[in-house]
Amino acid sequence: MIGAAAERLVLNIQASLINRLELLSAKIPKDLKGWRVKKIIGTIESIIKQRRKNIPNPLFESFEAYWPAFTHQIRTARNESGHPVSIKPVTYDRVHASLLIFPELGVLADSLINWIENEMNE
Repeated sequence: MIGAAAERLVLNIQASLINRLELLSAKIPKDLKGWRVKKIIGTIESIIKQRRKNIPNPLFESFEAYWPAFTHQIRTARNESGHPVSIKPVTYDRVHASLLIFPELGVLADSLINWIENEMNE
């Protein structure tokens, strides 16, 4: 469930970016419009890093430090539960870690969406 909620946050950022890029008449990367969450995550990361100079420094530092860790840890835990490659169960510690970091991912996603919708320029 936490993996699905984390992916929803990613899809919310995706929707905000697409809307903003359309508003700016900017090119929208093909992978941003796709359905594969892993590619969407990578494209979001690329777009944000390209606009580093326009992002408030505290937001960019939070993004750079936490985005890859948040998205990778939660995606990995979700994939291991939904598409296991072994019979080993997902551990309590891994689930607990996902639950602990999810609120911070929510704060980061909300901050990114706020910047995208109100301040992001071409």
